[in-house]
Amino acid sequence: MIRELVDRLLKVDSDLVVTVTAPLDRRRPHNDEDRIRFRNLLIDAHHRVLAVRDDQRARALLDHMDAAAADVELGAGAHGVVVVATSEMAEAHLLPFPVSEAVALGTTAATRSLVQGLAHPALSRACSVGPRDAPL
Repeated sequence: MIRELVDRLLKVDSDLVVTVTAPLDRRRPHNDEDRIRFRNLLIDAHHRVLAVRDDQRARALLDHMDAAAADVELGAGAHGVVVVATSEMAEAHLLPFPVSEAVALGTTAATRSLVQGLAHPALSRACSVGPRDAPL
């Protein structure tokens, strides 16, 4: 499921793509630091987009980004959050793997955090049942 999501996000291609990634503290859901960090990254994204271009497409991109970001529930216990926006679309998702705090502008959504997320092993727990007690 997450592999398909990241694969799809990495295929986003446009003349301007903004990718915002933010780490989240899983041990303290709904903390103010996560909310403030995420908000500040979105503000940084606004400034960077408007520094590169200030036209109708840039404003559409920022509107899409803000709408997608508004739908994210940061207190859900995820490791991180990603927002990918173009002038035509935007998506925001909680991630089950850690990401770095970053704002990236480019022609694709390919960032180090998303690419590394493809290689991140799924976290799993195993329990062995046998005739002897074994420490876990």
